[in-house]
Amino acid sequence: MVYEYAVAFDDKCTGAIVVVMQRVHVGDLTGFLLAQSKEWDVLSLPPIADADEVIPVRRGRRYHRASGETLSPEHEPIDAAVDDRSALNSGHCPSARRKVHSTHSGS
Repeated sequence: MVYEYAVAFDDKCTGAIVVVMQRVHVGDLTGFLLAQSKEWDVLSLPPIADADEVIPVRRGRRYHRASGETLSPEHEPIDAAVDDRSALNSGHCPSARRKVHSTHSGS
């Protein structure tokens, strides 16, 4: 797969690119962008939290997510998320959604 992109900002000092996507492969758009530059800030939100985490929201506010908590418990109960995770890990899920860890961060 070949990705081409061009960026134009009204203000090159404050402009930003935001990519929101579900990771499906290490060679997807996010993987391509991360391979091009180490200047990306990555926020990875797995469906089920692997550990207690603090997620920066905005203006100094933070969301505290407990280990084992789903992203949206009222819309996806833990048993449904666990069933999805089992299907993914067994290779029986056609979308091949797998968590991709990233060590990239902006400076």
